[in-house]
Amino acid sequence: MYVNDTLSTCHRAHASIVGLPSHMPGCAGLFLEEEIKAFTQALSHPQKPLMAIIGGAKISTKLGVVQHFLQKVDMLAIG
Repeated sequence: MYVNDTLSTCHRAHASIVGLPSHMPGCAGLFLEEEIKAFTQALSHPQKPLMAIIGGAKISTKLGVVQHFLQKVDMLAIG
C-alpha cells in the first residue's frame, strides 16, 4: 500500500509520487490529512487579518494562485 504523507510533494510528477500509486492501493497519510484540514479551515473560515506568503523558484507557475489569493487575503507576500 502506498501512503502519501506530505503536501509539499503532491504536485510533483516523480516516480515515487505518480508511478507507485498507479500500481497499488494508496491513501493520504495522517500528516497530509491534517495539512489539508488546516488549509481548508484557513481558506473557508479565515481569521482576519489574513496574510499569504507564496514562494518558490518559478513565480510564473504560481500566477493563478496569486490571483486567487488576492481576492481572499488582506496581505500577500511573494518571496
